[in-house]
Amino acid sequence: MSDALEFVFSSYRKIHRRVLELTADLTDAQLRFQPSRTAPPIAFHLWHLARYSDSLPDRIGFEGGDIWRAEGLAAQWGLSPETLSIHELGTGMDAGAPGQLSWPGTESLLGYCHLAFEAASDAVGLLNAARLGREAK
Repeated sequence: MSDALEFVFSSYRKIHRRVLELTADLTDAQLRFQPSRTAPPIAFHLWHLARYSDSLPDRIGFEGGDIWRAEGLAAQWGLSPETLSIHELGTGMDAGAPGQLSWPGTESLLGYCHLAFEAASDAVGLLNAARLGREAK
């Protein structure tokens, strides 16, 4: 694998690890805090990043993603799929909408992040081996 591709894949995984490190000790109140009415809480940003990561395997043609839908997490967390916008990814929501949602506790949210990031990393590993025609190191 080229050094450039290895750098991209490695950086992708490092970003996920760093996000988890930075948020591991946050309380529920810190995750839900909004500095203003239109600023989404950290919980939304975490979920949004995890949700996009979770959808990656399916978008690049591999199984193993979309834990969100397979586990029915919207219902478990008391969120309506319609409020989560296009493909339940949070993209296109009104500015104040993320702060109005009832986000789960830290343990549930970070648990989902771990699973989604792992599934995305696995897909990236498969992508570099299968789709780029090179053996993964």
